[in-house]
Amino acid sequence: MYKKLIVGATITAIAFSAMACKRHTSHTPNTAADLAAHVVDAAAEALVRDGSGSKWDELDRRLGALFANQTKEGDEAIVILMSFYLGEHEGEEVEENLLSRGPRMIPLVELYRAEEPSSLLTKYPKRVKLERTATLGFLTKDLELLDLSRRADAIDNLLRSGKFQEAEPLVRECLLQSPHEIHFLGQLEMSLNGQGKYAEDDQVAANVRQIWASEYTEEWLAKGSPVAQSSWARIMISTRDYYAIGVEYFLPHLVEGDPAAKDKKSNLMADYKVIALPKRKDTGSRIFQLNKTAWEKQYWLEEYSSESITTVHVYAVKPDIRAVTKAVADYLDQKDPNAGPSIFFRGGPSTSVRRIP
Repeated sequence: MYKKLIVGATITAIAFSAMACKRHTSHTPNTAADLAAHVVDAAAEALVRDGSGSKWDELDRRLGALFANQTKEGDEAIVILMSFYLGEHEGEEVEENLLSRGPRMIPLVELYRAEEPSSLLTKYPKRVKLERTATLGFLTKDLELLDLSRRADAIDNLLRSGKFQEAEPLVRECLLQSPHEIHFLGQLEMSLNGQGKYAEDDQVAANVRQIWASEYTEEWLAKGSPVAQSSWARIMISTRDYYAIGVEYFLPHLVEGDPAAKDKKSNLMADYKVIALPKRKDTGSRIFQLNKTAWEKQYWLEEYSSESITTVHVYAVKPDIRAVTKAVADYLDQKDPNAGPSIFFRGGPSTSVRRIP
């Protein structure tokens, strides 16, 4: 699935650092070349032996330290490592870390796609060097993904600004390159809903459900059904202090109960979630869910916090995601002062509490 990324770094500073690509093993690594060499040194030793052991543990430790280094030197060191073989799993981790750093990595990737870190490569045995063609293949693919991330960020800014009509053609361009990317399909839905193109949005949503079922479900189950990958955003409404983002679960989400129980009538399931993202940094996010158990006749739109559950609205029939997100937006702007009562957890957030109809 798609990873969200951010902008930065000038080619001038990058080029200067690349020219200074030489090893200094007698002190704490601080230049990009030093940081990369610190990792490659450990890989060169670990690859001498098969299996796992202290040398591989040391390699993992050094990689972990570099992954946490978000400086411009750390950025460049990560790209330099794309020219080296560190082990299959370790190489995948390096590429994932590169992509997670976002579009600020684009100038660096372009630099090392044009020229390899030859001064560093000459210092190491063949076993830790990747073929240039392999490195170019990885960097070219990464550049495409980072460019998509950059465009996704620009689209997000348009959506948050309410410029839904401007966002739509940009999203469609991205979908030409990556037609089954659910993040872009969600952005398309947000732009369509923002323009009132509801019938068209519903067609996109049906397409998303089909794509997820055929291409993503198996991988999602293999990962243990992670909640972070169990839904997609469909609509955004700007309120005074929040962006209310309506999210649909691919499968009904278990909020409370036992998934292995023979009688699942008491399991509390959620179809939609609304995430209220604050516009100010001093305010936290808020979570709302549309819930129902099998034995209940009504759907409950509730806000969840660490201290209580607050009923926002009750529906006799299942509403669509637009109605749910609008109800949350009105609630956030206090346009609906008659929200239902709060139900407080008696024994802390983990205690199972449910309203009595």
